[in-house]
Amino acid sequence: MFTHGRLRPTIGALLALAGIVAAMVVVTAGLCTVVSVSLATIETQPLTMPSAGALLRSAGAAYLVFMMWGTIGFALGTYARSAALSVGLGLV
Repeated sequence: MFTHGRLRPTIGALLALAGIVAAMVVVTAGLCTVVSVSLATIETQPLTMPSAGALLRSAGAAYLVFMMWGTIGFALGTYARSAALSVGLGLV
């Protein structure tokens, strides 16, 4: 029922948004790890990595926050049908 009719493009766009947000979280976490390890090495500080559970909790929280803002932007763009109007409303 959800894959037919008018909702099909919307569901596909939201799934693409979810994939992009997940990729963005993974890339951001990787870059932050590289920068942190580099700075600790340059400053000759000991490396203390957080536990895997803490990393997963923070990645999950980042995913939820990014997905919330992405969905709000998606809704503004869909309902306004104009990029300029949706950016203006988002900034306000």
